[in-house]
Amino acid sequence: MARFAAAGETLDPELRREVLALGPAAIPGLLRFLNDDDLQMQDSPGAGWPPIHAVGLLADLKATEAVEPMLRLLGETNWDHIIHDRLVVGLPELGPPVLEPALAILDRGVSEDVHHAICCVLAKLGVRDARIFAHLCTLFDDDEVSGALVLGDYGDPAALPILEGAIEDFEPDFESPYGLVGLADLVESFELLGGLKTEALREHVARLEEDFSAYRATVVTPAKADEKPGRNDPCPCGSGKKYKRCCLT
Repeated sequence: MARFAAAGETLDPELRREVLALGPAAIPGLLRFLNDDDLQMQDSPGAGWPPIHAVGLLADLKATEAVEPMLRLLGETNWDHIIHDRLVVGLPELGPPVLEPALAILDRGVSEDVHHAICCVLAKLGVRDARIFAHLCTLFDDDEVSGALVLGDYGDPAALPILEGAIEDFEPDFESPYGLVGLADLVESFELLGGLKTEALREHVARLEEDFSAYRATVVTPAKADEKPGRNDPCPCGSGKKYKRCCLT
């Protein structure tokens, strides 16, 4: 654990195996790393990385004791923190024990960002629950792109009419080079849930793409090669996805 406390961005594979080999005996130590705010600082011995590594190891160990502290930390961080993304990925691996504590947090009322993050977790738990679906629909009402992604992850075909309606009502932002962002996510989630595009829906999507491409071809935008996209910005490759879900990796 002393060696783990000094681990940097890359966790030595052998050290990782040693920690996992400890089994449940490693959990209290990993929880201490997770709960130590000082270890999250860049000037700490591990430059802030040990708590990040602890999230993945606790998930691998299926440590249900970590559910509450991981949810707490999820609410205290945001999408700009690496540990936040690791929590969104790690918490679903703990499965059904996450459900009730996560719903309890939502019932108390949270910010939009925290609601979004917890919805991302709930969508991947592998649990079907009407309360989850209701929260995912609420997220969709607030943000169609984020909502479409989590509904796709959740995998309930009951969302198909919602997604189809959003595709039919989609309006590109012709003044932005990323004006079609969101359409790809809506279509992808629709198809992921087993939705089959009717001829009318296919023609509608194709017409939106053609009209947008034709208009943007007439717009000259100065290149800004030094600009780096944020994690939640549209991916510059033009896929229509967020940068973190596309070319960032």
